Amino acid sequence: MKINLRISVNSVGLPAEFIVRDFSGNIVFYRKFINSYNVFTFCSKSKDLIFTVRPYDADYKELSKFLRLPCLRCVCAYLDYSFTAPEVSLQNFTLTDSNYFFPIESGVLYFTRS
Repeated sequence: MKINLRISVNSVGLPAEFIVRDFSGNIVFYRKFINSYNVFTFCSKSKDLIFTVRPYDADYKELSKFLRLPCLRCVCAYLDYSFTAPEVSLQNFTLTDSNYFFPIESGVLYFTRS
């Protein structure tokens, strides 16, 4: 089956890669760099597909959409992927002295996004 696919990704999740797999995990289509609006055409023997957008920025998790396409010769689909700002998480940790392994009473780590 021939698949005409339109994909939109908001600018927060770019640059990203786009992967299409069947339910067995076999890669059907792969594109390394995608833009905000993309149009792809590819062929697939499987009608059950997983469409994944994986941003290069590690702050954002990949988004996958599972679709069961109808049994037609040609299918047109439109997918919209929107990424939201990452949540701030609080992590607890213990610092120890590297020589004597005594615990350090207080310490602060600052994480910045470059």
